Amino acid sequence: MSGNKPGLREQPLFMPKGSVRALLALILITSLVYCMITKTPVPGEIYALAGMVVNAYYGKNKEDLEKMLEKMINKGARDVKKSR
Repeated sequence: MSGNKPGLREQPLFMPKGSVRALLALILITSLVYCMITKTPVPGEIYALAGMVVNAYYGKNKEDLEKMLEKMINKGARDVKKSR
């Protein structure tokens, strides 16, 4: 047993490093897609959070993130106004 490399017992939920973060991202994105399919109103903040998650995995630069978040927040705000 190596003393420098932590085993799975020291990791959150006994999973490899990054798994919990990936699981939370998957739950968020899946929930958002479900709400969009069922036409459930979703606050703009949730769109922004989903945008940040996607950008963390696939994003290239800060300007792209800002543009994407602005579009998502505006879309979410329009959806909320329509549902009222």
